[in-house]
Amino acid sequence: MRWTDTSVCHRHPEWPMQSESKTLLEAMDNCGIGEAWVFGYGAVATHAFEQANEGVRRLSAEHPDRFVPIGLVNPFHAFPAVDNLLDQGFKSIKILTGWGNWLTIGNVRRVVVPIARILQQRSLHLSIALEGNVPVTGGSTFLPVIVRDACPDACIVLDHCWLPSAWEDYLALAQDDRDLWFTLHSLPQALLGRVVRELGLERIVLGSWLPETDPDLVYAQLQRATGVGDGLAEILRDNAARVLQGLQPRCPANRSET
Repeated sequence: MRWTDTSVCHRHPEWPMQSESKTLLEAMDNCGIGEAWVFGYGAVATHAFEQANEGVRRLSAEHPDRFVPIGLVNPFHAFPAVDNLLDQGFKSIKILTGWGNWLTIGNVRRVVVPIARILQQRSLHLSIALEGNVPVTGGSTFLPVIVRDACPDACIVLDHCWLPSAWEDYLALAQDDRDLWFTLHSLPQALLGRVVRELGLERIVLGSWLPETDPDLVYAQLQRATGVGDGLAEILRDNAARVLQGLQPRCPANRSET
C-alpha cells in the first residue's frame, strides 16, 4: 500500500545528486511512496525562484502521476509570481520562514495573508514551514494565527515542525485552531505518540523532506505511534487528497460540526 509524502526537495543544495528526478523516483519506489509533493529547494541557496519552480514544473509534467508541484516564492515579490505558478498547475505555495529576519507581524499581514487569500479563492492550501535552519522561539506560531484571523476558512498546513521543545506551542496552537493541518516528521517516539493522540489522525499528513531524512524512518515511527498498521498508508493518502482540494480536516466523531 503506497502513501503520500507531502514534502520532498528537488535539487537540494546539500544533496544535489540525491534529489534529481531519477534518484527521487528510486527512493520513492523503495519506500512505498506513491505520490510526492515536490518543491524547488535549490532556491534556498540561490534565491533563483523562477529557475527552481521551472525545474519542479518540468519534473511534474514528466511524471504527473508521481509528483505534485508546490511553488516557492520570495514573499516580498510574491505577485504576479503566485498567480503565474497557479496558472501553470502548481497546487500550493510553501512559505519558508527561516529566510532572514522578515517575520514581523506587519510583514506577515502584508505579504503572507494576500498569498493565503489567493490560494483560498482557488480552493488550494497554504503550506507554512514553521522552522528554518535556525528555529525561532516557538516556531513562529504567531504566523498561522495572523493568517487564520485574516482568512478564517483557509486551508492551512503547518510543516517543518521538527524541534521537540516547540511542540508545546504547536499543540496549544492546535487546540485553539482545530482546522489546522500538521505535517509530521521524525520526533522522539514518546513525543510523537502524544502528538498523534492530541491532534488525531484526521489532522495529519506526513512529510520526509527527502533527501534530508529516510522516508522509511518517518513512516515507521508514525506507524508505531498510531498503531493502525497497514491502514496508515490509506489514511495518509486520503488526508493528502483532502488537503489538495483545499479542505479543512474532517471533524472527528467526538467533536460535532459547527
